Amino acid sequence: MSLGAMSSLSVLKGTVESISAASLTAADGKEYLISDSTVVYARGKNITNYTVMPLNDLVNDSEKYRITAYYDKAESAGGRIRVLLAVER
Repeated sequence: MSLGAMSSLSVLKGTVESISAASLTAADGKEYLISDSTVVYARGKNITNYTVMPLNDLVNDSEKYRITAYYDKAESAGGRIRVLLAVER
């Protein structure tokens, strides 16, 4: 992908209540689709650096993390969750 093809992401407002490999559910009950190419960045409690984590690892241990989701555009326009930040609780 060239830099010209990059677009900005928007943060999903509210808390992520649950997550699967295909979607996540926000605190308001709304479900959001996760892209097949979503990248998960994770960090521990007292660690400042993020590392890339497989999505399945996050799904299996989601209760351990505070999750912030970023999407590219509205789902109705083909948008998906593209980036997840997972910070250990």
